[in-house]
Amino acid sequence: MVILSGHAWPNADSATVDSYEAALLATRQLIELGHRRTLHIAGPERINETVDRENGYHDALAEVAAAPLPIVRGDWSAESGFRAGAVVDPGDFTAVFSGNDQMAPGFMNALRGRGLVAPADYSIVGIDDMPDARHFAPPLSTVWMDFVELGRAGFGMLAERITTGERLARPVIHPRLVPRESSTRIRPDL
Repeated sequence: MVILSGHAWPNADSATVDSYEAALLATRQLIELGHRRTLHIAGPERINETVDRENGYHDALAEVAAAPLPIVRGDWSAESGFRAGAVVDPGDFTAVFSGNDQMAPGFMNALRGRGLVAPADYSIVGIDDMPDARHFAPPLSTVWMDFVELGRAGFGMLAERITTGERLARPVIHPRLVPRESSTRIRPDL
C-alpha cells in the first residue's frame, strides 16, 4: 500500500506534494508585491493539506512581522469561496491567499458583485494550478502542484515494494509559483 498524503505514515509507504512550501510560495509572492494584510481562505479543518497551508501562510507573514488575519474557512469548493467573499470586509485586506484554485473564482465572483475586482482592488493567489486557472477572469496566479509526478512516485514506490520488498525513501515533490494577472504590486492608496 502507498499513501499519497501530506504527512508521512510510519507503517506505510507514502509520497506527497509539499503543501506547506506551496503556501510559503503563495504568501511570499503577495508579500514581495507589497501586501502585508493578506486574508487566507482555508480548506476544511483537520485536513493535512489545510493545516500545512495555514502554517505556511502564518510562517511567511511572520518572516516580515506581518500579522495574520483571522482565517476564513471554506470546503475547497467555489461555492464556499463565494460565501467567504460575501461576508468579508474588503477594508481588512489588500490580498488573498486561497487555499486552492477552486475557491478563488467563487471569492472573486462575490467581490465582483460588491464592486471590487482583482487585481485593481486586491490581489489573489491560489494553489493547484488547475487547468482552468489560466482562463479565470483575470487569469489566476497560483502554485503548481505536480500531481502527475506524485502519481508516478507513488506507483514507483509500489512497484519497488512488490519487486524487491524494500521501502523507498518518502518522495516530497516541490511546488512552483505560477504568477499571472490576478496578483500585482499593492496600490499606494491601499
